Amino acid sequence: MIGYSTMTQKGQVTIPAPIRAMLGLQPRQRVVITKDADGAKIRAASNFFSLYGSIKTHKKLNISAMRKSAKTLLARRYHHG
Repeated sequence: MIGYSTMTQKGQVTIPAPIRAMLGLQPRQRVVITKDADGAKIRAASNFFSLYGSIKTHKKLNISAMRKSAKTLLARRYHHG
């Protein structure tokens, strides 16, 4: 499916309704835009709560370490597609 949109002077684009529906996007939901060899790809961003259980709990982590682990996991997930 192909959708077309025009970028505003502020750099904003509207994702066409059929594509939003196909991706399951809801109003105010964050998206991830990645550059690839052909241009760019867009997909729904993971919800923080969907990461529950993805961090090993065999040792205690402070809040700073938890944030760093979550950022690393997200970076890996979106970098590798």
